[in-house]
Amino acid sequence: STAEHEELRRQHSAAEASVQHSSAMQTEASERCAALEAQLEQAVAAREQLSSMNATLQQSTAEHEELRRQHSAAEASVQHSSAMQTEASERCAALEAQLEQAVAAREQLSSMNATLQQSTAEHEE
Repeated sequence: STAEHEELRRQHSAAEASVQHSSAMQTEASERCAALEAQLEQAVAAREQLSSMNATLQQSTAEHEELRRQHSAAEASVQHSSAMQTEASERCAALEAQLEQAVAAREQLSSMNATLQQSTAEHEE
């Protein structure tokens, strides 16, 4: 009877130790689970932040491409304008030369006309 009683006490102590160990394991598992949930929340928040940053980057890239396109168009416009200005300057120079020739021809004709009038007057005389 005493041996049976000792065996029951030993089994009871073992069962208590097992329950305490199981409780400690459950507490540790709960703490690890809570830590993993916190890490998961951080990871989800980080993923959302990265997604937002990626969208911003894509928009900035599109805006940058548009600015590059506008810059290229402006450069082409400036080059076209410069070519037009050069052509206009050349035409203006040619017209000035023609004008100088016309002025010289008019002066020559005017001189010849005066000479002709004088000769006609002398001939009339």
